[in-house]
Order: sequence, then structure tokens, then C-alpha cells
Amino acid sequence: MNPLPVSRFSRMRMNRAKTVRRADGSVRFRRQEYVKVKPPLSLLDLLQKSLMQFKNQEEALKCARLREKILFATGSLKMCLF
Repeated sequence: MNPLPVSRFSRMRMNRAKTVRRADGSVRFRRQEYVKVKPPLSLLDLLQKSLMQFKNQEEALKCARLREKILFATGSLKMCLF
């Protein structure tokens, strides 16, 4: 019986070891590590989040560039409408 379907973003897996049998008969343990996957941020979340809240400078720069593109696109769109 299959468990209830779970969103792939809310699924959490534990660390576990998997046994692998080699051709010569010896057994080796291979560790598999899984982490909890966070849902992707929506565009609105990115725009509302202040630049100081990002973990590193690269993420803040990406968000700032995205804001500039959106503001430029919406600004040019407003100019076309009026």
C-alpha cells in the first residue's frame, strides 16, 4: 500500500546507509544524505523581501537585478498605456 502523496517540497528524508555488494562478494556501505527541500520563492516574495535579509551578496544582487527588470518592464508598460 502506497502512503498518501506528499508534495516534493515538504518531503524530508533521513540520512541512511545503503549496502552495496561488489562483484568479488564483499559488502560496502554507501551513505546517502538527504536534506529537506524548501519551496521556491515566488516572485512576489522576492520583491517584498528586503535586500538585507538575503544570506549572501550574490542572492541580494540577483534580487536587485530582478527588481530593476520588473520595474523597467512595468514602467515601460505604463508609458505605453498612457
